[in-house]
Amino acid sequence: MRNDAIAPYAFISEYAVLALIVGEILILWAIRRGLILRVLLTVTLIFLFVENSFAGQSVLVPIAVEAPAWLGSILGFIEGPFEQLVALSEYIIPGVTVSVPFLLWVLYAYKKPGRFSIFMLRLGSITLFLAIAMLIVKNLFVPSLQDVEVYGTITTVFYILTYLLNAVGGVFGTLGFARK
Repeated sequence: MRNDAIAPYAFISEYAVLALIVGEILILWAIRRGLILRVLLTVTLIFLFVENSFAGQSVLVPIAVEAPAWLGSILGFIEGPFEQLVALSEYIIPGVTVSVPFLLWVLYAYKKPGRFSIFMLRLGSITLFLAIAMLIVKNLFVPSLQDVEVYGTITTVFYILTYLLNAVGGVFGTLGFARK
């Protein structure tokens, strides 16, 4: 259903995840001083983008995704080593997927001084964590939840809240940056 709505706009499926991940990387490098969290979060976000490109489905943007054509040669070059890394355990991808919103929350929680925009981004990372956790529970542990409509609706509501809170946080962050 969500994929049918964006089908006429191929650039959305190609660039939605890329734009989200690049935006998060830019935000984290702009607001964080410590190097360890910045590097760790950057690596996990890039890992998640690569995994989403190979899988064709993203957990950050719950639509069918594909990598932009100009990234095809880079992704083809790293496909073998990436598949070997993922083959080590079935919990690597879910672990990295759950760690991304948690690390985003850590990034926003310890940002001083506390601003309303950062608070909204922190709430957005919490709702993203809940949405991703619900998807992982459905996919790995309780596949029968696939048929429960309420479960899918709650997951969709969490994604909507995530993007709404991120948008509000971005607007207030921009307004706060623009003031004197």
